[in-house]
Amino acid sequence: MTSSEFEADTTGRNHLSDYLATGRTLRPLGKLWPFLKWCLILCIIISCAGFVSGVVYGQVINSNGPSHPALVSLDIFEAAIAIVWIVVSISTMIAYSRFMHRAMNNVHVCDGPEGLVSPSGTWLWFIVPIACLWMPFRAVIQIWRSSHGYIGQPEDPSRWIYIWWGCLWASNFISFASGYFFTPESGVMSSLLGWSFLYAVTDVMASYALLKTASGIAAAQAQMGNKGIEDVFS
Repeated sequence: MTSSEFEADTTGRNHLSDYLATGRTLRPLGKLWPFLKWCLILCIIISCAGFVSGVVYGQVINSNGPSHPALVSLDIFEAAIAIVWIVVSISTMIAYSRFMHRAMNNVHVCDGPEGLVSPSGTWLWFIVPIACLWMPFRAVIQIWRSSHGYIGQPEDPSRWIYIWWGCLWASNFISFASGYFFTPESGVMSSLLGWSFLYAVTDVMASYALLKTASGIAAAQAQMGNKGIEDVFS
């Protein structure tokens, strides 16, 4: 072990020992990871189902007019999707907040809080204007780097984090912009179907990228617990 590695290792142990002395300990993610994982999988399924339903709806109108009886069943189906989407979206926000809060808390235990986003800040920054554009992203980057660095793995952030953040805001922009640029007479790329396709793609990619990101964090944090015990008692 080089002197710099020894210094880094000793610093990590000191932080961990200090936090253990105050009663704060590493807490495994436990069921928070499966909860978030299944919420994101459901988000992907609902986005795909919503897009397919929209395509079928448009085809029925184009072929049979707006008074076709089949549209009643499609309206009921889309209403059901909307209700499920609301429930799953709220569940996903809760799952994300609890997962990232616990993960950042563990990072604070191992590395100390200096220069890091607070555990509550991992999700509270989403509701702060302007700062919401980068602070939640910064928090996830910090969790990734600290979690992997603590167990001796490369700290470079996964490309999935960047894909998640880019697609998240792209889907929000598309959802907002479609209300301004869609007209019944507009062309293919400006049509409702075109906007729905773009939204579905970015929304699915955002959910999948977050799924990959959270998976990497969960795997690293599982090893953090084992290393933390070794550091304290070695």
